Amino acid sequence: MKRLGLDISTSCTGWAVADVGDDGQVTGVEMGAIHLSKEPDLISKALRAQSVLQELQARHQFDEVYVEENLQAFHPGASSAQTIVKLAKFNGIVTFLCHQTTGHRARDVNVNRARKVLGINLQRERVCGIPTKEQVLRWASSHPLLADYEWPRRTLSSGPRKGQEVIEGHSYDMADAFVVLLAGPILGA
Repeated sequence: MKRLGLDISTSCTGWAVADVGDDGQVTGVEMGAIHLSKEPDLISKALRAQSVLQELQARHQFDEVYVEENLQAFHPGASSAQTIVKLAKFNGIVTFLCHQTTGHRARDVNVNRARKVLGINLQRERVCGIPTKEQVLRWASSHPLLADYEWPRRTLSSGPRKGQEVIEGHSYDMADAFVVLLAGPILGA
């Protein structure tokens, strides 16, 4: 059985694919990201996402699809209302494309419930000094399924940290997709 998890965003959509054994246990994971920031509009972004989804479906033939649920409330100081609406529109488009491409309805996974059910104990950044996305990436990196996983890295070519190797930004989207992938079936999404 094959399972797909997506962390949908208009700049970068993370994906994670799981091989699932007859006993329901995940036996292998593949991850990647769909880079969308250079696409000029939502339709171009959707067409790019569709192309990658079709490639993934051709390779894996998915049985289940899980996507991170839209934000359900406006939080002052976070994203603007305009950004939230744009993300919700794009999430709906990509969710539809998942159904069209795989023949399976994508099931929504609430990210907060997903983190809780997987035992990811997050602290507020102002308390621990570590952003939420970094805490999730650290959790994913320590997960047994990803023990030997090489997260994408790059070497900085300028600035005060020139020459330093850092994790690529899309790794955070991949880690979120991994969380969605693992938590979806547990939550009965």
